[in-house]
This record gives sequence, C-alpha cells and structure tokens, in this order.
Amino acid sequence: MNCPLHGNHIRSVSAAFSLVELLVTMALILMLMTMGFSIVQQQINAQKLAASVNQLADDCANVAQQAIKDNQTVYVVFQKKADGAVQRYKGYQMMKFSEKTGDFIPLAEAVTLPSGICFVESDVYSSLLKQRVVGQPCSIPFRPDGGTRLPTDAGQHWCITLASERDIETKGTDVLLPGSRTLVINAQTGATVVY
Repeated sequence: MNCPLHGNHIRSVSAAFSLVELLVTMALILMLMTMGFSIVQQQINAQKLAASVNQLADDCANVAQQAIKDNQTVYVVFQKKADGAVQRYKGYQMMKFSEKTGDFIPLAEAVTLPSGICFVESDVYSSLLKQRVVGQPCSIPFRPDGGTRLPTDAGQHWCITLASERDIETKGTDVLLPGSRTLVINAQTGATVVY
C-alpha cells in the first residue's frame, strides 16, 4: 500500500561497516594483541629462567658425581661476561684444579645463560657469588664424597639467584625480584633445592 506522505520510497539498509566501526574494531584487536604479546613474553622469560636454574641444579648434581668418580675435588666455576660496559655473572663451567700447573682445567664446555638472564649479585640472595677465596674464581667446590667445601657456619645458607636482567636494572638487587629463581645448596651434602 502506498503512503501518501512517504510515497513508494523504501530506504535500503547497507550491510557494510562504516569507517569508524572498522577503525574501532582494528584498535580493539591491536590492543588485545599487545596485551597478549606481553603475557606471552613474560611466560617465555619465566620458562627460560626455570630451565636455567633447573639446568644449574642438574649440573651441580653431575659435578658431585664427577667428584666421587674421580676421587678429587671438582668445581662449578662462575664466569662473568661483558654485556656492553657492564660485567655480570652469566655462565659457569665444570673444572678441576691441577696441582702441577696451579690452574683450573675445564672438564666440560662452559654453560652460558640465555639472553636476558643472569645471576643476581647480592649478599643476601646469592651468597655463593660473594664467598670467595682470594686468588681463586667464584665457585662451588664439590668434595670426593659428593659434599661441598663451602663453610658450614651455623645459619649459613648457600644460595644463588637467577633473574631477568631487565628486573635487575629496574629494581636493583636489594629486594627479591619477582619471578626470580633461587638454588639453595646444602654445604655438607651438596644437595640442591630450587625455589
């Protein structure tokens, strides 16, 4: 039926999106992708950190077994690596001490921590890095019975903490960094526990 005021005109409805609707949708998708990428990146860093501390714990157990097998002290020697102008502990190596030459001899290839991960140099959270014998590298000496030669003072906990370099740069080493992982070593038995 024809309406005298409106005539026969039927307004067609467009099925397309307007430019504003497309831009808003694209902005929302971009914002969700950015948030998702950040979460995925944090998870990747957490996995790298967990894998690194677990590998260190396994390597300490292997060094203890090597010391028992060879019936001599074997060391996990921590190594500093230059990262621009900053030198940080970013690796370690299994070594033994040669009485003949007075030098440490590598028993395996050096292990370098993944990019962005390093040991925290703190008296509280990495007591192993602060414990040093003058003239010797920072190390964990494992005895032929599988224990360590670390001092067994009452209340002394020997630990080493790994964290992301970004967290160390932004928050410092005076606080326990979120997401950090700590390896605690029993000085007498050489047993390790990861926290």
